[in-house]
Amino acid sequence: MSRSISISMVSCLLAATPAAAQTQYYTVTGGAQFQIGNRMALPLQNPKTNMGGPIGTTQMFPPLLIPVNPSPNKAWVQETGSVDPRPIRIPPGVLYRKSPGRKALGGQGPKLLEVRTNVDFSAPPSALGTAVLKAGGRTGAPNVTFTGPNAGSVVRYQKTVAQFGGPLQTRLGAVTPIREFAFLGHKLPCKHPTFGGIDFTCQAQLIAFSPGSLAVFGAPAGFTAMTSAPAPMSPNIIDASIPAPSFLIAKSASAVMSGVLTDHATSAGFPWTTGRVVVSQPSALGVFEKFTITGMDSRQMGLGTISLVSGALSVRKYSGPNANRGWLRLTVPEPGPMLGAMAALATLIACRAVTRGRARRDDP
Repeated sequence: MSRSISISMVSCLLAATPAAAQTQYYTVTGGAQFQIGNRMALPLQNPKTNMGGPIGTTQMFPPLLIPVNPSPNKAWVQETGSVDPRPIRIPPGVLYRKSPGRKALGGQGPKLLEVRTNVDFSAPPSALGTAVLKAGGRTGAPNVTFTGPNAGSVVRYQKTVAQFGGPLQTRLGAVTPIREFAFLGHKLPCKHPTFGGIDFTCQAQLIAFSPGSLAVFGAPAGFTAMTSAPAPMSPNIIDASIPAPSFLIAKSASAVMSGVLTDHATSAGFPWTTGRVVVSQPSALGVFEKFTITGMDSRQMGLGTISLVSGALSVRKYSGPNANRGWLRLTVPEPGPMLGAMAALATLIACRAVTRGRARRDDP
């Protein structure tokens, strides 16, 4: 009986060694970022590089302002299997950004002057459960084209290595309503007489906009969201002082206390991939929007960095169509000592249970 127990224990422990392990838990670092068209970033950041081009093209990722959850018991993922590229399971809340407060960004395009946001981000959402990214997990053929919500808009996915990816969405929580401001004047900079200027046309119109509670970036292919927003509270039109070069509204005063304008949106989202994505929106206002973004998986034996990209397309009632994109990067290091100790303890408990069971069966 004792010989049987010792053999069982040794076999169990050998099966649980790292070389033979099929499941590993890792704390990770990294983050995510989204971009609507040429100008609006979520979370807000400068949408242009130092050279004046759009952020995050080809394999160049922008600053990722949605970080890994600062809570140690949330910042972990699970990898399974022993063959690269290993599937990666991402539990709810691995990525998390609490809004730092209302932020504003100017220079939003031919119709929009400024946007103000105050949003929490969390991914994956608890309501959708654990996300699984894996080889073959990106929907469609190796090279596939998806259409958007308006004529001519497309997203093209091109396989590079393993067609690695899959759906993983982000919950958006608007702490206060998102606000857009349309410029009603003729030129910038300007100052309304209310603030000692001479330009009576230096005014802006408040527009209500909502991205919805679930971002379309990283959605399953075919996912479409239609969002709306309540009518903006008065004032609807403001007198303004808008200095160059930020285009931000430095000062404002109520001009018209009524009026309703809502930027309703229809958006189509598509999954994450380590391959290449081309997002094309020829109907975008001001300029044909076309972006090429590429991910990659540099992990070896499950360790290293995985960079994924996602395309999305939208059309808004007031500000028009856009080609949108998302970036996600996770770095998987060696297991931390706490996770290693937990795994070792779980192994010992499981092995002890196995051997005790076998001992009972061996009793006369």
